[in-house]
Amino acid sequence: MVFKMLFGSVSVLVVGNSLPVFAKVVRTYASRPYVCIVGSGPSAFYTAQYLLRHHSSLLVDMYEKLPAPFGLVRYGVAPDHPEVKNVINTFTEVAKSPRFKFIGNVTVGVDVRLRELQRAYASVILAYGASVDQHLNIPGESLPGVISAKDLVAWYNGSPSLSDFIPDLDCDTVAVVGIGNVAIDVARILLSSSNRLKNTDIPEPVISVLSASRIRRVILIGRRGPLQAAFTLKELRELSRLDISENGESPQLLPLNFLPPQIMQTAVGSGEQLTKLLSELPRPRRRLTQFLLQLANEQPGNPASKHCDFLFLRSPVRIIAREPSADCSWKSAVGKLELSVNQLIGSPSEQQQVQVLSDVPRELLDCGLVVRSIGYRSVQIDQDLPFDHDRGVIKSKDAHGRVADGDDGPDDPLTCPLYCAGWAKRGAVGVIVDTSLDARDVAQTVLLDLASAELKGDPYVVQKNGLAPELLQARGIVLSPISQYECICLQGYGPSPFPIGNVSMPLRNWRAVHLENLERN
Repeated sequence: MVFKMLFGSVSVLVVGNSLPVFAKVVRTYASRPYVCIVGSGPSAFYTAQYLLRHHSSLLVDMYEKLPAPFGLVRYGVAPDHPEVKNVINTFTEVAKSPRFKFIGNVTVGVDVRLRELQRAYASVILAYGASVDQHLNIPGESLPGVISAKDLVAWYNGSPSLSDFIPDLDCDTVAVVGIGNVAIDVARILLSSSNRLKNTDIPEPVISVLSASRIRRVILIGRRGPLQAAFTLKELRELSRLDISENGESPQLLPLNFLPPQIMQTAVGSGEQLTKLLSELPRPRRRLTQFLLQLANEQPGNPASKHCDFLFLRSPVRIIAREPSADCSWKSAVGKLELSVNQLIGSPSEQQQVQVLSDVPRELLDCGLVVRSIGYRSVQIDQDLPFDHDRGVIKSKDAHGRVADGDDGPDDPLTCPLYCAGWAKRGAVGVIVDTSLDARDVAQTVLLDLASAELKGDPYVVQKNGLAPELLQARGIVLSPISQYECICLQGYGPSPFPIGNVSMPLRNWRAVHLENLERN
């Protein structure tokens, strides 16, 4: 007799002298397992989608520290990329399921402990992303005018938590430390014309600040060379096609410059060396390199107009304050960025490491604003959560999202396993497609473990009914539930880019909720 295990039933194949006979045995264990997901961004919703799709009776409770869902898609995607934000439509369909419940304004680790969730659910999946940006750890980083790309992106997306954040754009040059897709997004928004900004989802108050900007130059700084740049071809191509003309002007594309001079030839060579290098590169990197070479061979644009520079083989070592002035309108205290000069080690196809050229004088770059964009880290939301502080990710047993056992692993048989997905699991890398694939893998792992545990009758799966809302309400927590497709929308802060529901919260109330969270934390 051969058994084939399915989610929700077991198909039995009886093999004998007669023809095969199939019988369906209905599972006698917990028929409606409750699963908890912490976080409400892409990894959380994709995981919920796969769980609900492949288990006909499973229920999902999703906890989020903010009053509204969608995380990075709502406040981390460039507002001129509506096609990416359209994935919210997919997530809204997930939220329509009668087996799905969103519970907002709850901070796991503060309002409710992780162990409490483990005792209330059959599985707990941590998909809360990477919320802390990496720091430069150099002198002067604490000066006013040194900001994170994370905060800047959230600001021009209208995040209520940054409603009082206004960057000082009263300068000619902005230095962005980092050469990834987020850095290019920042450059594109800062250099866009007023007309273009008005056709995006950027709130009106933010557009007013951007329209009054004096920024003419954005310089992206990378410690390695063009072959190691983290941006993708799609982002670079979009930046190269940015029309910076204002009202009544002829169309003008944003000039892109690659520095130091001849950096592309130095990095990739020429003639047979270049041909050999291109043949050895993976197709995505080869296409990107060819486009970089094409841009580098174009005539430089008008230096008096807006332009974007890519400065390779440089590392920031110090941020220098500007000289005191009688002009008290300055909010930024940044005057210069001091840079060390680097050199790549190895042949062009193998150059991954850099070394500082100690015998080469450091360079000073005049700038009025420094934006750090060198990646993000996840955080340990609960003291019982096994966490890798060096890498900034949750500790995993394997590549499928099973969280490692803690130092004093729980002895309670009713305590369910932990899983992790998305950036909290693997770090802040990849695009939304990678997040979807990772979520599917984690969801499959959860379903396999649930099926196995239910067949064995493990007590942590049987008769779990989720966390009672009364428990949180008794602790003075104002819950922000979203019933099916209803969603919190902003009022008084420009039109909501996501008109998918009819539950609304005025901005002043949202600010009050945010301040209450800060005080409680």
